[in-house]
Amino acid sequence: MGQSLSAYWDWVAQTSFHLRQARPSVTDVFYRHIVLSLLDQLTSGNPRRILKLDAYNEATNTQYGFYLMKNDRELILVDISSGIAEKASQRAKAKRLHSRTHIIVGDFRRLPLRSECVDMSCSFGSIEHVPEYDVAFYEQARVVRNGGEVIVGVPNILNLWFRVLSAKILHMLGLMKKMTNPEKHF
Repeated sequence: MGQSLSAYWDWVAQTSFHLRQARPSVTDVFYRHIVLSLLDQLTSGNPRRILKLDAYNEATNTQYGFYLMKNDRELILVDISSGIAEKASQRAKAKRLHSRTHIIVGDFRRLPLRSECVDMSCSFGSIEHVPEYDVAFYEQARVVRNGGEVIVGVPNILNLWFRVLSAKILHMLGLMKKMTNPEKHF
């Protein structure tokens, strides 16, 4: 089930412009701010163990998962790509968060975690990359303890104005092929 998907994301790890940037872009900072604000408003407790369904943002300069690690929180990242997992691990070491960051190479449609082992699971822009997004959601629910929280965010495909505008600008600048990767969204 995950062989071609892991190969695709390993290819992204090797070729993505976003993963090679030395500093956060404006969109990295903006996206991080939005996600952290949403989580602050939506979560009710103080989760100690947090699961995040991919390591892509932590491999880039967005890194919102690392910002969730205040007050000795632990972060568990599950990513299907060993290349992205390695880049996220390097970033965690650079931020001196590696002792509380647990990175697992695995498929989030079959989380390699026991039931009820985390306080919160979050996924922003991950589960829509697989046709079995419902399975991924139920896997998140399975590993969250009773009373914990599952938070899922997916791109708003109806926001045509933003998608068309950003694609047009990238195309006009000749950056569309350099700055984006082909992706399937289900």
